[in-house]
Amino acid sequence: MRRRLLPVVAVVLGALFVAGRGAGSQGPTGVPAVAASSETDPGRLAAQIGCPVCHGQRGESPLSNIPSLAGQRSAWLEARLQDFRHLGRIGGEGVMPRYARNLSDQQIRALAAAYSLDPLPVPPRVVQASEVARGQTLYEQGDPARQVLPCATCHGPTGGGTATPLIPSLTGQHAGYVAYRLGVYRHLPARQGEPEVQAMRTVARSLSDADIRAVAAYAEQLPARSFR
Repeated sequence: MRRRLLPVVAVVLGALFVAGRGAGSQGPTGVPAVAASSETDPGRLAAQIGCPVCHGQRGESPLSNIPSLAGQRSAWLEARLQDFRHLGRIGGEGVMPRYARNLSDQQIRALAAAYSLDPLPVPPRVVQASEVARGQTLYEQGDPARQVLPCATCHGPTGGGTATPLIPSLTGQHAGYVAYRLGVYRHLPARQGEPEVQAMRTVARSLSDADIRAVAAYAEQLPARSFR
């Protein structure tokens, strides 16, 4: 685990998660306690710690600032949960560190594997085909005139990611969250190190609001094209 990524994880991936509404008994910090019986039962574990409240019953988030997890790469999910757990154990703030800090390695692996196997969300009907087409061009080709790199360079031609586990899959992610994340990246301060985060910051700052909407609309349609 590369600890240099930890300071930005809470900002980039979980700063606005909803807190303290999961089922089950509550620990001293308001976070549901994790029972030993859920060690290898990801469904029971998810219910106990409240994952469905924010991420949906089957990993399909209903909220624009919270990602869908269905079909996400298990290695990426596991890495993010490990990061959140470390932040929680060193006193990091935010909902995800508080939820993850008491998870065992086995529970993290079970949750990541379970969400990765959930069926991808069915994309909505395309309303603005021209916007999706513009997004496809930016995703696949970028915009050389403005030095905008193609999204496919890192996220793969089908949105499923590359061999690098720190690159998430975009397949099945809803447009609201993709647009929200790009907006967050656009306003992140410059930092030394953290190349993946800085790459996203550079790309996001080169995109207009219309570009972001177009890329997000295209990303949401990837499952309809059987990209997996």
